[in-house]
Amino acid sequence: AAAFADRRILVWPSMGDAMPLLQCVEEKQHMRVLKMIQNGADPNGNYLGVSPLSMAVEGLDVDMVALLIEWKADPLMTHRMQAPSALDLAEKLAKDGSATQQAPAAEMVQLMTDPEVVKARLKSIESMLLEQQAADQKKARVFVFVACVSAAALTIFYKYVVAAIPNEGPHGGDL
Repeated sequence: AAAFADRRILVWPSMGDAMPLLQCVEEKQHMRVLKMIQNGADPNGNYLGVSPLSMAVEGLDVDMVALLIEWKADPLMTHRMQAPSALDLAEKLAKDGSATQQAPAAEMVQLMTDPEVVKARLKSIESMLLEQQAADQKKARVFVFVACVSAAALTIFYKYVVAAIPNEGPHGGDL
């Protein structure tokens, strides 16, 4: 009981905006996660006991952990009574994980316990976030261009093809 004394426990999971956020965390879409949180997504949200922070830890995404911690994700929160917190997961991976897991896990533990480490990490990923933002903006411009070209093509098709087809009702051409 003493081990859980300082834990914040959510008993009932709330789906809300957590699923799209979790998906973006899983896919390592840092800029989208940032935008979702800026627009009100809860960095402590959960679905069936999974939080964005614990998913980032399990995915060994150190940059995502820094981003979520900066936006007030709680490293001590658990979503089920016996589930480990994100900090517990990172500590376990740092201690017992494979050689490839230990270094990023140790970094994540530092991020969750030292705000100065978070600031330094965020400075180092700022250019990556700007690149992701530029890529997202480019995709949006391409989408708008394709939509406009498609609308123009459909207009031309209707004007010259569909409108040229004689409209003969059930009585021939006579009304």
